[in-house]
Amino acid sequence: MRDMGADGLLEALLAQDDSVCMGMPLEQKMQMAVGKAHAGYVADKIYNLVKRANLRYPQADVRRIDYAKERGLDRVLSGELATCGFATRGQDVVLFGPAGTGKTYLACALAKEACAWKDAHELHQVPRP
Repeated sequence: MRDMGADGLLEALLAQDDSVCMGMPLEQKMQMAVGKAHAGYVADKIYNLVKRANLRYPQADVRRIDYAKERGLDRVLSGELATCGFATRGQDVVLFGPAGTGKTYLACALAKEACAWKDAHELHQVPRP
């Protein structure tokens, strides 16, 4: 399998717990292994996309956004942006506001979501005039 480039599948097969898989048909064992290998492939792909994006805050996460009232963030709008529908519609997102309100963090979190949705988009930071 390694010679065929199926390292992830081989590792998933070798990692199967015999106490759980004993008595399972081969087809079911293979389905489990393929699912695990595919999940690892997707996770690696997202990690590499995020790494290549060179985000200022690579740990940014839409699930960790602080919605304190003074920040003026709309939770519903943020959730809608996190679906990355704007990207599939070919739209851009422009974030503006006072310094220190989390615009860059939000942009990085949205970029990570875009990577997860397999929509690799560039993050452009435009200075204010």
